[in-house]
Amino acid sequence: MRRRLIIRVVLAIPTLFAVVCLTFFLMRLAPGGPFDREKAIPESIKRQLMAQYQLDGPVLTQLYYYLKDVARGDLRLSTKYRNRTVNEIISQTLPISACLGGIAFFLALGGGCFFGIWAAYRHNRPSDSILMFLALLGIALPSFVIGPLLIVLFSFKLGWLPVGGWGTVQQVFLPALALSLPYMAYLARMVRVSMLETLNQDYIRTARAKGLAEWRVLYVHALKNAALPVVSYSGPLAANILTGSLVVEEIFKIPGIGPFFVNGVLNRDVFVVGGITLVYSMLLIAFNLVVDLFYGLLDKRIQSA
Repeated sequence: MRRRLIIRVVLAIPTLFAVVCLTFFLMRLAPGGPFDREKAIPESIKRQLMAQYQLDGPVLTQLYYYLKDVARGDLRLSTKYRNRTVNEIISQTLPISACLGGIAFFLALGGGCFFGIWAAYRHNRPSDSILMFLALLGIALPSFVIGPLLIVLFSFKLGWLPVGGWGTVQQVFLPALALSLPYMAYLARMVRVSMLETLNQDYIRTARAKGLAEWRVLYVHALKNAALPVVSYSGPLAANILTGSLVVEEIFKIPGIGPFFVNGVLNRDVFVVGGITLVYSMLLIAFNLVVDLFYGLLDKRIQSA
């Protein structure tokens, strides 16, 4: 297991290298330039800016100097937000996005497991059918559709929660819910299927025959084996929630990393987009490694592999 993790860490280096190169090339190939504005900048000033940001040479030369800076941990200055480095932008906004993503992750995980177990326990009963219908609906609706619907219902119609912003529990609830609902729905269906298979095993029948309480059978004996697919999905779940938060933050006007990424793409801010993509790629690799560790703890056969 340790050897496998070391190999994964080593393989992460060329993966990140490829991510940086691909992002750089895609941003440079996109139409428009980093200094194109509604009010045209004089050509001489534009040339000076291109030289200052080392964007005036051949593309491969630009990439070479950019990779050197990235290797030193310097993600360069933003071309849109003058006098602000990409490192500074990420360090100030990433904690907010991580907080929102963390809350959404645990909401999706907790809600998905609870509703999945409940649906399996009430198999083929009306509550099972209603839950699975709602889960199907949740999967069909992406976060950027659920977000405005929640705003209309809870903010405009009922007036219970604020439309957007950041800093209070009321302001966090709607974006976290919008972000978590599709994944909660997917997890509920996954847990239900896994629990139904587990509940038909002989050791579950034996536990029930011994007179154990039903909650103990479900949450102590069955859940451990039924949770393996959930643990496998936790890595992609964290990844999807992280990337999904970029759009949800823009909808709810949360001062996280999302608005900077969206504006970075619109303004061809190659260094902001490249820096955020690199940080997110590192987080995704780290999440998948953590999932592998937990998977090994739950299944000893994987740990010894």
